[in-house]
Amino acid sequence: MCRKYILLLPDISSHKDHAIGDEAGLNQPLSKDIIKKIDELVRKGVNSVPEMRRLLDAYVHMEFNSLNLPQKANKRFFPRNETIANHMQKARNNLRRSMIDQECLRDKINEWKIYCPDAKIHFRPKGKIYSDNDLNLENSLLFVYQDVWQQKLLYRYGNELTFLDATYRTTRYALPLFFLVVKTNIDYQVVAIFVCENETTEAITKALMCIKKWNP
Repeated sequence: MCRKYILLLPDISSHKDHAIGDEAGLNQPLSKDIIKKIDELVRKGVNSVPEMRRLLDAYVHMEFNSLNLPQKANKRFFPRNETIANHMQKARNNLRRSMIDQECLRDKINEWKIYCPDAKIHFRPKGKIYSDNDLNLENSLLFVYQDVWQQKLLYRYGNELTFLDATYRTTRYALPLFFLVVKTNIDYQVVAIFVCENETTEAITKALMCIKKWNP
């Protein structure tokens, strides 16, 4: 006994309410390989969308030969800037939740306490996060550092003008890194540094209050 299956396909003219062909890739979800590549590049320090797009384009061209290369309209492999930015932010959030760097920082702090016993160090480890919207200050990481020579410079030159430099915005850091800077008679000098998990007014205020307490 032989079975026959008949498949009826509509004419291409019937596709009126959605895209077909290359343009159909516009609404496709982002490839898992592309998401993994974004995560990898964020860990390596890529923090701008144009640079990420350039590296992703190079990755796609390397993974596919010229015959199988997806069309530029295929958003599964050539995502919009907004999509790239969203996945970069997710990768940063995941990176911030990693406990590996935090444990390395603990070891480094213990080392500093031995070799620089007079240095001022405040370290609040990251606590448990129950949701992506949990911005409880006491659950967030905070690291503040000031050496003795930095205290002396702040005492001598900090009465006139002090700058707060958000260095991480122009360099490759996953966490907000801030430098407290004063102008000396020669140049500008960093007189304290701090790293906070989230760039919020509360987190920055907490760090500055630590420095203020160390320098009455």
